[in-house]
Amino acid sequence: DEKLMYSIDMGAIYSRLIQILCIPHFVIVSLIIIFASPLSRITDLILLHILPPTVLVIAIITSQIGLTLLLSLSTNIEKVPVLNDKGDVVDKKFSFETFYYKNQYINPVIRIAIISKGMLFLSRRSEKVCFDPYKIDLPMESYLRYDESLENGVTRIIKKIFPQELELEPRFCIKYRFKNKETNRLIYLYILHIEDDNLLCSPRFLDGKLWGFQQIETNLGKNFFGECFENEYEQLKDTVLIN
Repeated sequence: DEKLMYSIDMGAIYSRLIQILCIPHFVIVSLIIIFASPLSRITDLILLHILPPTVLVIAIITSQIGLTLLLSLSTNIEKVPVLNDKGDVVDKKFSFETFYYKNQYINPVIRIAIISKGMLFLSRRSEKVCFDPYKIDLPMESYLRYDESLENGVTRIIKKIFPQELELEPRFCIKYRFKNKETNRLIYLYILHIEDDNLLCSPRFLDGKLWGFQQIETNLGKNFFGECFENEYEQLKDTVLIN
């Protein structure tokens, strides 16, 4: 499939470059033939025998350079898996594409809830997320990367937020499907218990603070929290009360 897509992309780029280079050449040659006939032998040789293959060679070389640069850049761009309805990986996409294809494909997402002193730690979502920007939600969320295990994905997220803490071990809670107009996800929800709430004083958490259940329930259903969090709340509440 990748080879096929590569061939299609390469053919499209070749065609576009040849159009860009050949159309002006065709127009100029036509005008010269119409208004400057008869052509001298040297002009005829240059316009009709030398320039056409030269234009073609330039188009091929230029497109090949562009494709080489594009492929070298693409190897460093994060990719996310595409799942079928059973949760099996069937394809992969560049992570930035999720913003454009919205809910057309299912992508796996890891979310980590932080519990400390019997309360949930919540923070404000970034304005750059594909849905629910600025809403209050769980502080840690990331797409699972292509060819990355769930365990490695969770470890990556924890190390990004708490690089110095080696003993933090989130526990798996639930897996569920979430779909709206902006996204289509298979969400893996984890719970992280933190005893030292000083760890939560991080600039990575926008407006982050600990929330009690009564305070949360006062604001449920008022377009204040993220949609995923509202779906997860009862499960999270039960988990905190049980523990």
